[in-house]
Amino acid sequence: MKNSLLVILILTIIHIGCKTDSSGQYNYRVPEKLDDGITVGNCNEANIDSRYLSDTVNDIYRGKLW
Repeated sequence: MKNSLLVILILTIIHIGCKTDSSGQYNYRVPEKLDDGITVGNCNEANIDSRYLSDTVNDIYRGKLW
């Protein structure tokens, strides 16, 4: 009985912890430059469409791609 309650508790914690809020909207923004040796830039510099990137990330959040 004690083991069953422990398993239920663990599964409940995992379930709650893995829930994602898909109601939010992702909007691309340029990464912050932190002076940590990593070069950052924006989507235009990398020839990436920022609208496409935002739409794709939102689709992933909503479970539409996987």
